Amino acid sequence: MSDDLTITSGSASTVAVDDLLVEAAALGALAHAADEWRTQVRQIHGTLAALDLDAEPGAWGANAPVHDLAHAWYLLERAIDRAERLRAALVGAADTYGATEQRVRAMWDFGTRVGAWLIGGRLPMMLGPLGILGVGGVAGLLALGARVRSAVDPNGTSGDLRRLLGSAGFIRVVRAAGGALDELLLGAAGVPLPLAMTLGDRVRTPENTAVLMGLAKAASAIGNRALVETPVGVRPAATTAAGAAASTPVAPPAGLGELGRRLPSPQDGDPQIAVERYDTAEGPRFIVYVAGTVDTGVVPGSQPLDLTNDVAAVAESAELAQVLGLGEDASAMSRAVREALSRAGASSTDPVLAVGYSAGGIVAGDLLGDGAWNVERAVNLGGPNSQADLGGKPMLSVEHSDDLVPALGGPEQSGAERLVVTRQAVDGGEPVDGVLPGHDLARYRETLALLDASDAPEVVEFETYVREFTAGAPGVRTEWTAVRLDRAGAGGDIDDAAGRCVPVSPARGGRPDR
Repeated sequence: MSDDLTITSGSASTVAVDDLLVEAAALGALAHAADEWRTQVRQIHGTLAALDLDAEPGAWGANAPVHDLAHAWYLLERAIDRAERLRAALVGAADTYGATEQRVRAMWDFGTRVGAWLIGGRLPMMLGPLGILGVGGVAGLLALGARVRSAVDPNGTSGDLRRLLGSAGFIRVVRAAGGALDELLLGAAGVPLPLAMTLGDRVRTPENTAVLMGLAKAASAIGNRALVETPVGVRPAATTAAGAAASTPVAPPAGLGELGRRLPSPQDGDPQIAVERYDTAEGPRFIVYVAGTVDTGVVPGSQPLDLTNDVAAVAESAELAQVLGLGEDASAMSRAVREALSRAGASSTDPVLAVGYSAGGIVAGDLLGDGAWNVERAVNLGGPNSQADLGGKPMLSVEHSDDLVPALGGPEQSGAERLVVTRQAVDGGEPVDGVLPGHDLARYRETLALLDASDAPEVVEFETYVREFTAGAPGVRTEWTAVRLDRAGAGGDIDDAAGRCVPVSPARGGRPDR
């Protein structure tokens, strides 16, 4: 495990290792202090001149104060000059690092798209367009299916798979391939490469995912259930004797690390959503936390945090979503989180901070871009929402460099609203469990906690926002359980009398079916 953080902000051309920022800040502070000392030397020299002590010929000899002051002035001048030049060199190194990283990403993206076009042109014509699309869809599902985190032998074949899925080269290919399905199809259709690349620039990962969801929805007419969204129900995880959602008092989060510690763990049967309410002098404010994927199957069961939800959540940012009838709140957890916020007392105008891990990170990004809610900022831990429409609002995205899952969202979108922090979560010799140890929630919590000690200005600004969001007011926390329902609204034991289940159907655009 490494504590080195890489922080990307703005248009992704300003990238800096956190250690460089710390050293640059220290050098800036040194230059400022030396300048103050230089001012004091000037004042002392002026005092001596006023007393006519600097003009005594030979009275002080070699130890005359004027000589010592001149030497001190010279040393301070050198210190200031060297500190400023070294600080500029560190900033320049960070900029060069960022520009190089940006070029490498662009080359991977270009090469993957060209490769997809070449493969498409050589696919057997007997497959036909639908067969080719099916191959692309299966490939996407296989990539998503790699998120399973079953225990493996790190020294066996599964260990080799783990090393492959965590390798930088493989992750770069997967990230670039997220938007290459259209080049594959255009290549198969015989479209020339320049035109295919031009058209492909407008078709991103969300669009490709939306096409996949649209095909699955169309196939539901002949019995397909894979990747077909269902209504979802929401109820309090615990209730009072009167049937209201039970709440527990909480202190305001002290920093970014505290947000990670309060995230629900992705365990089947546990609440997937937590909502904290803080009643400030300006009105109520809410922090909503969303857990990550639990069920890695493609056929929806009772657990809404599944691959169907994940694919639908990515597709929500696509321009084709409405055309394909997916709705703005197509994914089950997007609808469930909005319903939990509403039942926790949040109105559409109350400020909200959204925090999510994995699939919950996609939902947090979708909430941020939803103009129907006043979500001011979002924090994403390991969620594949690199191409989500954030509505121009700030999002802190923590993505481990050896975690495949964030790469499934496609190439990073530039924009001043994105603050991306990367870190290698697993050392080569570290004993680990699971196919994707870099995606482990505990490791993401560690990375988020490391940011509390960062001196990077963008991180400090975001952390300051978190501290001031609650205005120091005490809060209350409620937890909520979501479950998929069948089309008739049946939800088994979730429909208990104390915690009424409210069905929210995708056909209703995320609005409760009341």
